[in-house]
Amino acid sequence: MCEQVSVRQKKKKQKNVNKVKSDNDDTDIEIATELKSINEKLKNVITKDSKELKDLVKEIVIQLKEELFSTFIQRLDKMEGELFDNDIENNKKTKQIDDLRGS
Repeated sequence: MCEQVSVRQKKKKQKNVNKVKSDNDDTDIEIATELKSINEKLKNVITKDSKELKDLVKEIVIQLKEELFSTFIQRLDKMEGELFDNDIENNKKTKQIDDLRGS
């Protein structure tokens, strides 16, 4: 009877060991899958010497400049318009003054 109990215990231990090995195998498979997906993502990474990276940086800088200076340019355009309108009005008033003096 004692032998049967020890044989049963050995079988249980073997099952537990096999279960742990199975869990480790699943974990290894998950890690391998994650590594593959990371490698796929890294294939699309641009190296620092590539021309595409330089072009991308230039485009980003241009976009930033446009966004940052857009309000400044709008204000400048508005001020130029007002200055032009004032200049035209001053010319009209100068003509009126000259007409009044000439009469």
